[in-house]
Amino acid sequence: MVELRPVGIYAESYARPRPELPSVRQTPVEIADRARVVDYMRAVTPAFDVLDVTVDLVDGTTKVRSGSSLVTDGVWVWRTDSIRHLAAHGLPIDPDFLEHVRARDYRAPEDVEVTDELEDALLRYY
Repeated sequence: MVELRPVGIYAESYARPRPELPSVRQTPVEIADRARVVDYMRAVTPAFDVLDVTVDLVDGTTKVRSGSSLVTDGVWVWRTDSIRHLAAHGLPIDPDFLEHVRARDYRAPEDVEVTDELEDALLRYY
């Protein structure tokens, strides 16, 4: 069974309660290499595309195209709108994810094979 670790996915991203996820209402933190980490997140190809528009959970007005789309590097999973939240609002980023990205020298994987098992793991976050 594939277990993906969520990063930047918030309880408020879903209509039904998801208490296992953090709230978007967190105190911003400074991360010196945030821009490089966000670039890594942007460079990974979405594995589950959703044609929708979500609204930024912090400012409540900015629209994010395909915001519910799921992205994975095979270890971690995030939504397209997660990238917006982490880049624009300085929200905390899981230290284990930061370590993971830094260990990869900020290089996104070229291709992540989406197997049935990986797809099942992804759908837990849709």
